[in-house]
Amino acid sequence: MISESFLHLKNVRKKFGERNVVDDVSLEVAAGEIVALLGASGSGKTTILRLIAGLEKLDAGEIWLAGQCVSANGRNLVPPHKRKIGFVFQDLALWSHLTVVGNLNFVLRSVGVERKERRIRSMEMLRLMRIEGFAESYPNRLSGGEQQRVALARALVTRPQLLLFDEPLSSLDPELKSALLAELKQWLKKLEITTVYVTHDHAEARYLAQRIVKLQMEK
Repeated sequence: MISESFLHLKNVRKKFGERNVVDDVSLEVAAGEIVALLGASGSGKTTILRLIAGLEKLDAGEIWLAGQCVSANGRNLVPPHKRKIGFVFQDLALWSHLTVVGNLNFVLRSVGVERKERRIRSMEMLRLMRIEGFAESYPNRLSGGEQQRVALARALVTRPQLLLFDEPLSSLDPELKSALLAELKQWLKKLEITTVYVTHDHAEARYLAQRIVKLQMEK
């Protein structure tokens, strides 16, 4: 059920060198809403996600999460690990030296979950993604689709209040992409987590999101 605003960007700006990558962007996302950010390469989609997550510092504007200002006046007021955000990167960024369950345990440890509880929550999430049989495998031994499931499980295992996706299915073949997109839609509907999904694919955005926000490149 969609309720009041959870994420609010107010006149956010970010420059790299002389280029305005994010230029006066304002956005509100309701609690439980799935919003797609649609735009061409270079339109600032990924940078917006990184600003929300606290992985980049904004130059101007404010970012609010759950009624709390987390970034303002060029500063991160709340560090990334305290923002209760799950992030699925375009290249997945799985840690190859850790097993599948080790990837999940690592993020749980980083937010202070005790050892016994880490194992329980990790296995619960792997079962939800139907990859519990790969718990002790290493990511580079898995197929592309299996790696996608691991990345999603890792993003969800901390029980985030906000999910960020940066074109997570762009490297998959059309058939596998279609299958995983259908499953992702079911998971997001079941979990009711506020979600911002970045893509350049119009069909993907229409299928998954409740609302589409189009970003224009600076001319």
